[in-house]
Amino acid sequence: MNCDLIVDVPGFHGDLNFQMMRADLAAFRDQLARSDEPASWPCEVALSSTDPGVELRFRVARTGKIEGSYRFTGGGVGMATLSGTFESDQTYLRLLLDQVQRVLAGTP
Repeated sequence: MNCDLIVDVPGFHGDLNFQMMRADLAAFRDQLARSDEPASWPCEVALSSTDPGVELRFRVARTGKIEGSYRFTGGGVGMATLSGTFESDQTYLRLLLDQVQRVLAGTP
């Protein structure tokens, strides 16, 4: 799949195009669905694109706290990379799951 990722968080906005296998995105959706259920905590979720481009990993603790890391690599000369860590809580899991389900369904 040809994908366009938009990252929009306080202090940063970016747009990245990358390739993703539909099966890998479906597996990510399944992991997200499990992580949205408190009975499944603690659990881990991971997404990696087919080509260098997107890596997202996080762990949902028993308390619902999320700790993760990301790495976004652009194509072309120099292949700029943005990487880091983040913390969140489970309230964002459903929003991310809904977005992934829309992508897999082919709806905006």
